[in-house]
This record gives sequence, structure tokens and C-alpha cells, in this order.
Amino acid sequence: MFEDNEQAIDVVGLQAKNEDRFEFLTTRYGGGVAYLLVLNSLVFRIPLGWKRHYSPLCTGLDALLGKIQGPRLSCFVVGQWRKTRGGRARRLGSEAR
Repeated sequence: MFEDNEQAIDVVGLQAKNEDRFEFLTTRYGGGVAYLLVLNSLVFRIPLGWKRHYSPLCTGLDALLGKIQGPRLSCFVVGQWRKTRGGRARRLGSEAR
């Protein structure tokens, strides 16, 4: 962590480099408030007993924000790519969903 060469994953760049090898089926960005404060609460040293109080609010907020969340505010990206048999791949859904 925190190396000079550490960068975020460039999904668009990876797709451009590999467009002749893969079909890009889906790309989904995620990891908001609930991901950080509920799933990773021990990293932030939040007492376990507090989770039941703030979890419903955080998960509700994530459900709302997740619909518009893009790469800049995400902690992770999940993509589904299908290898092509040859020739040029088609772009089926490379936009963020």
C-alpha cells in the first residue's frame, strides 16, 4: 500500500487494451458507506455492539447511492468479461450499472 506506482484500476483502459479478446458483459461499481462501516468495522475499530444501531441507516444509504455510484466513489469494481473465440469482440455492456 501507498507505493509510488500504486494507482486505481483503469477499467476503461483495460477494456480498450483487450477489446479484441473479450466481450464486456457488465461492469458494476460498489463499496460505499455500508461496505466501509459495516463490513469493515473492525478495520476502523468500531465496537461490535454499535453495528446494530447504525447498520440499517448505512445499508439504506448504500441502496440509494449504489444506483448512481460511479468509479470515483467506489471501493471496488466487478466486471464480467467473456473470452471470444477470435476476431474482434463486441461491447455489450461496458457502461457502469
